[in-house]
Amino acid sequence: MTEKVNHPLHYGGDTPYEHVKVMENWGMTNNAFLYNATKYICRAGKKGNPDKVAEDTQKAMWYIRREIALSEIVRETGACWYYRGPVGELIPSVTNVSKAWELDYNLQFALTGIVSYWQRSVNHPSGVLSDVLIRLAMVLGTTI
Repeated sequence: MTEKVNHPLHYGGDTPYEHVKVMENWGMTNNAFLYNATKYICRAGKKGNPDKVAEDTQKAMWYIRREIALSEIVRETGACWYYRGPVGELIPSVTNVSKAWELDYNLQFALTGIVSYWQRSVNHPSGVLSDVLIRLAMVLGTTI
């Protein structure tokens, strides 16, 4: 029987590239929106139903839009909504993670944009995440 709770295959299985392990190493566990966006990118198309690719991509887009909205509030008010902790010492590269997650070009671009955004301060313009939304819309064959 396939493991469905602790190390499900659609999240990378029990490997160094399992979604939760990558997020811990990248220091992204403190941001639920980007964490969940990468989760849905990681599992897109891996649950045995082709219709889930579109659904998972739309879910990733929802979380990114929420992060954009909150980051704009933070920028406008100066409020600090969440703490971004230090990154772990052994950090897998985005390229290696993209390969391990078997991401197509658009999903790899989206993941790279999310990580690039994360590694900057909360005051970074949300243009990077807007580009990520455009790329995820391309996966769906739509526009935003």
